[in-house]
Amino acid sequence: ISGAPIRNIYAHVTPGGGKSLFALLAGRLIKAGLADALCWVVPRLTLAHQAELNFVDPEFRAMLNHGLTLRSATNEFNPRKGQTGYVTTYQAIGVDEEGFNAAEFTRRRYILLLDEFHHCEDGGVWHKALAPMVDRAVFRIFLSGTLERGDEKKIAFMPYRQDWKNFVPDLQESHNTAVILYSRSDALREKAILPIRFILSDGRVTWEDKAGEKRDAKLSTAYMDTGSAIYTALNTEFADQLLTDGLNHWQEYKKKDPWSKVIVVCSDIMHGKKILGRLHDMGFPKAKLATSDDSPTAIKTLKAFRGPGLDIIAGVGMFYEGFDCKPLTHIICLTHIRSKPWIEQLVARAVRPDPQAGPYSGQAAYVFAPDDFLFRRVVEQIRREQLTLAKQSEAKGSIESDGAGEAQPGIIPLNGEVTGTREVSLGSHVQDELLTISEQEEEKRKEIESHVRTFSFLNRYRIEKINAEIKAYFGKSRTEMSLKELERCFRFIKGAYPMDSKKGHPGLSRPRGIGKRVPTKAEPWLGGWDQ
Repeated sequence: ISGAPIRNIYAHVTPGGGKSLFALLAGRLIKAGLADALCWVVPRLTLAHQAELNFVDPEFRAMLNHGLTLRSATNEFNPRKGQTGYVTTYQAIGVDEEGFNAAEFTRRRYILLLDEFHHCEDGGVWHKALAPMVDRAVFRIFLSGTLERGDEKKIAFMPYRQDWKNFVPDLQESHNTAVILYSRSDALREKAILPIRFILSDGRVTWEDKAGEKRDAKLSTAYMDTGSAIYTALNTEFADQLLTDGLNHWQEYKKKDPWSKVIVVCSDIMHGKKILGRLHDMGFPKAKLATSDDSPTAIKTLKAFRGPGLDIIAGVGMFYEGFDCKPLTHIICLTHIRSKPWIEQLVARAVRPDPQAGPYSGQAAYVFAPDDFLFRRVVEQIRREQLTLAKQSEAKGSIESDGAGEAQPGIIPLNGEVTGTREVSLGSHVQDELLTISEQEEEKRKEIESHVRTFSFLNRYRIEKINAEIKAYFGKSRTEMSLKELERCFRFIKGAYPMDSKKGHPGLSRPRGIGKRVPTKAEPWLGGWDQ
């Protein structure tokens, strides 16, 4: 805004460090006349919904003194519909065969914000679909909590340099590029995130391999059979005990923080359903399941979880990269995934300080997990990063990938038991419901539909006839209308199609009869039974 020729911003921000604020801050470029609109691209629909919530959050509006608006859109001709910008997903852009998003960038000067852009593989489908949007954007903001992919492939739009045989990210500032680094140590120093306390459970597990031989191992020392050991632990009594320990700790913690919440991270859909059943049996009948295969239901579940009525959910593929819920204090990890980027994103879901929970010094994030070799390596990495806070020095170097720790196919888990735990210390609530722009649009469409149906019923008109009149009058369907247009439409139809009078609007279907639907009056039957 002050005149620097910056066009690109790369921001490597530790998970939980507040990347979501970048979109709101970028809105100042629009206010300054340097751009017309904002496009925010996120990895999943649940995060698109959360992005919309950020723009209507009263705390953010007061903090930044902004009046920006954002709506969720999926490959539409007019994705903004009168708002400041729109949010979409990488998946949607990847299947945008009509090129709606790229064409939109030719009509206005856009700020393009790619959130967790490490999801885009260099040369992949998403890379190719995003390329024209990146080229046409007047400002490009690339955000990520990790500068590596689980498959170790290059990230699209990321500059690299060759280090011996490997390529490593090479973020360098230049005349048109700015780089923002915000490490875990930075965030802890500023009390922007909470320290993490890992409670790791060790145990003995027994399984039958695909050759039919029985294998036995201690979870923490099963270096050669880590995947099979983890799989067995998560599918035997070991998982039940880990779940019980985590829930007991959480319930005790709720005595000092009654708003505290807990998530249980499951391996797959079937495992999630099984854990949900156990939660119900253990005395948590309100517990719900959120899975990545049912995004609409998952969005509703996560929204309820952020409110006061739901304190515990089990989930699959939901609790990483951007999921935000300040009262969340406990994570019970019952998944086999062991890549460092994934676990760092997962545990960061609970590191947001909550002003309602009391002083910062009394808060912490608690993670209950198996004490297997791969998980322990991740914990040690995070612990070393937090130790740099005390030493006032920054750790250098890239993070290695650990893989997923998956079991060999064909093994049969026999039994597992927790043999010990160890802790690694790292370092009125009811509110008015916030509705996003797209949710407000949907509510207004429902109000219009309800009015049309009631009017049609009372006056004996076909609903299709009234809908056709409204579409002809406004020159577009209600799905194409912006929120302001929908509000104007609703005000119009309440006058044009009134419920309590015979007045109406010239040229449109008028009320008829007495405005009250009554059954046809019965007449006595005078004919014989043969007629």
